[in-house]
Order: sequence, then C-alpha cells, then structure tokens
Amino acid sequence: MRKKQNKNISKNAAFLILLFFFGMRTQAQQYPQGLEEIRSIGDTAIMTMTFVSEHELLALAYKLNDDHVSTLFLQKMRDDGELLSSMKILENEVQDNKFFTPITEIYLPENADPFFFLLCREPESDTCTFHKAVIHDDMSLTLLDYDWIGNHLPLGTYGHIMEKTAYSIVNKDDCVILTYNTDNDSIRMVRFDGEGNVLAERCFETHMEGYHSTLTTPDSLGFRVIRMRTDGHYGYSCFTFDTNLLIIDTILNVDQLSYPPVSCSDMAYFRVNPYSGKTYSINKWFVPAYNGNPEIYQDILMSVYDQNMVQSNYCWGIHTPTVNQAGFQFTISFGSTDDVYMAGGMDGIIPHNLYVAYLDQDLNKIGEVYYIHPSKYLIARSIVACPGGGCLVYCNGVDDNTHTTENCIYKISISDFLSIKDMHHHGLSMVTAYPNPAQDQLRLQYSPDVEPTKIELYDLQGRLVRSQGSGLESLSLQGLAPGQYVMKVTLTDGTAYSDKVVKE
Repeated sequence: MRKKQNKNISKNAAFLILLFFFGMRTQAQQYPQGLEEIRSIGDTAIMTMTFVSEHELLALAYKLNDDHVSTLFLQKMRDDGELLSSMKILENEVQDNKFFTPITEIYLPENADPFFFLLCREPESDTCTFHKAVIHDDMSLTLLDYDWIGNHLPLGTYGHIMEKTAYSIVNKDDCVILTYNTDNDSIRMVRFDGEGNVLAERCFETHMEGYHSTLTTPDSLGFRVIRMRTDGHYGYSCFTFDTNLLIIDTILNVDQLSYPPVSCSDMAYFRVNPYSGKTYSINKWFVPAYNGNPEIYQDILMSVYDQNMVQSNYCWGIHTPTVNQAGFQFTISFGSTDDVYMAGGMDGIIPHNLYVAYLDQDLNKIGEVYYIHPSKYLIARSIVACPGGGCLVYCNGVDDNTHTTENCIYKISISDFLSIKDMHHHGLSMVTAYPNPAQDQLRLQYSPDVEPTKIELYDLQGRLVRSQGSGLESLSLQGLAPGQYVMKVTLTDGTAYSDKVVKE
C-alpha cells in the first residue's frame, strides 16, 4: 500500500502569490462571447445523456413538484436541442407512492435494447428494491424486478436516495454489481446474474465516510470501489473485489500527486473509458487549514490511471484565485479511445462558471473552454461526447438576479475547441505546455496569432531558474529539482502568459 506524504502548505501559498504577481494573463480568463445554448429546460433536471445515433440521444430527466416529489422522464432529443419525445417513466399513482431513483447511465448493449437501473424505496421505509428498465423503440419501458430487498439506505432531506451513494455496473459475463452506502457508513454489495437472481451479497466495512464510485476492472469480471477518506487523510482509496465479493487489493490515496504531496478530496468522479479500459477522474485540489495557514481550494485536477489503478498522469484546469468545484456525477465522457471530455465548475463554493476540457487519452490538452455567463450561475452536471466530435454539456443554471432555475444544455463543437477565432471567443488558452507534469522537457504549442519573444521559469521563491529568447517551442527542465514552477511567456505585444509547471 502506498502511504501519504506530509503536506507542504507554505510552498502552495507562495505559489499562489507568484501567480497573482505575474497576473495570469491567460486568454481563458477573458470573458467569452458565448456558447451555443441549444436548449433551455427551466426547472427540469437531466441526470445523464447517451447518444443512440449520430444526431439523437436519450436522456434521463426529473422534475420536482412543490412537495419535492420527483417525476421521472425518459426523453429523446436531437443534438441541436429539438425535443423529439418525452415520456414519464412511471404512472403518477405509482410515482406518488414510491421513490424511484435512476442510479446509472443508459447502457447501449450490442443487439439488444438500451436499459438503465433504478432503486425503489417505499415511503416511510428504509428498504429498497432493484429494477432494470429496458427501453424499446417506441420509448415504452419494461421494468424487470430483481429478486432482492435491501435496507439501511442513507436518505436525503426529502426522502430521495442521495446522489453518488448508489451505483451499478454490468460485467462482460452479464452479471450486475450493485453497491450502495448504508446509514452506518458501510457499503452493501450485491452480485446478480443476468436474470436478476442474487449470486452473492456482503457488507464492506470501509471505516470511511462519504461518497463512493463503483467501476469495472480490466477483466470486467470483478469490480472496484473507490471511496473518499475522511479519517484525516485526504483523498480516495481503491478496493478491488473478485466475483465472490472478496477483497483482493487495496490502494490508498489513488489520487496522490507525485508533487506536490497533497491529494484532492471533494466531489471526485471516476469513470472507466469503455474503449481503452483506462480509468479517469475529475475533482479539485484541496489543501486544508494547517498551522495557521488558511485552506486553499485551488484548481480542478484531472487524472488518468493505469490498469492497476496507479495514477499515470494528471493535468490541471485553468487557475483562478477563487474556490473551484469539480467532479459531479456524469461529468466525464469519451468520444473514442483517444477523445476525453471533462466538465467542472469554477469560481465559488456554488460554482458560477463552466469549465470544459478536451483531452487525449493521456490527458494532454487539445482544447479547453472557460465560459462566464453574463447573468447565470452554471453548474456542470452531465457531459456526453458527440459521435461527430465535440460534446453536449447539461448545466444547472440559476439566474443571478431573480434566483430562478434556468437549466440549459450547451453544444461545444470541435471548432469551438480548435478554431482560432472560436476558441478565443470561448476561452482557449493562448499557450499550451505539455506534457505537464514533465520529467526533462516541456513542449509549447501556440495559437497561430500568438508570437512569443521570451520564456522564463521561476521557482516558488520567485527566483528565475530558466530564461530563453529563442527556440521557444520547448523548454529544458534538466538539472531542476522536482517540484512546482511558474512559467512566464512574454508576447510581442508586451502581454504575458503565466501558468504552473510541475517537474517530476
């Protein structure tokens, strides 16, 4: 097991001061002219979206009434925002007497109808049942009841099953794994066969609290549970189980950075790429208050892990001096083996602004969007890669003045990420340094209308450690101690771009 290193708070504070000193004149922090809002959906909320053809997708949505009872919908829409059909998942008389909560994305099996899973809870009860909902071509549903009853679910304020406390996955042998938090902070695990019969069930005492994620393993027969640590050691730990629900491996602090020695802790979301089998996460870098230093919410962190759940690379979002937020459920999507999209919120404990990253499978950034709406708070809740490239992002939206709900869906095309004019409107950085973190050399990619004249590298004490005025396509890190540095690129018009660089 890997053990956590001590945190170095003073270096992080100095690093923030350095960034503020240089001004962080990134294109990504200018106000963009706008993203394409393809659909405004008011107080209807979307849980997850899945493309079923090149231009059509299915979505699971819900709407709360004044008594906070939710009505669930299955919707079909086009990628231009046109709503093709919307059907209630359950009849009103059934819906009003039970709490049904979808806990998965919509699966698209080969040669079979799409489906998703639900948990159902009776009012005034902590018992639940498990169901598979099969979606037919006419948008009707067949609800298959699994032969199982569970109990001790932690419930939200209005009796709903809390987000990110229950998951289910399907393995390649058609067995289904259900996991959910219990009200005594353990995790109940159940394995079903393809017909819904229980094959194994047990309770896993993790001695941890909070959210968890359940993922497939590379052989897609066992499964992994990743759970947040709240025992004084920040970060997430991974537990791997076999088909008999017996633990076979434990890795502490899977999101531990090689440098600096701190982890992310709040609202992380993990997802496996079905094309490559690699695991990805999005969350934020969090440094708690320590020895009189204030806590620091600094940045969105995106990570990729190898088959053994060892972090193989990570990259940062766009730095801002305010609280950032990331890692809500369904905020990672994959267009193919080499297309990764992640979405997060920025600037506030309740995020105000939208951040979307377009990356390759090793988390080298291809493009990124930092969108500041002129009158609306935006909280990214779901993202889906479009078959032709680009993505759709669903956001919880709240009007800044009236505080009314104005949920919406944005379409971000490949040209938004790659076109020079569009990417400047939408917030793409002028300079990209990769790989970051790096070992010996950084490569730099510039927008075509950007002309650099000088690159400088500073350590966390503000000392200049590298400077070059030619050969600006790369920067050598050889001879430098591992750690964080601030890179400053001066442009011909006198402006400067600054960003953090990590040498491993």
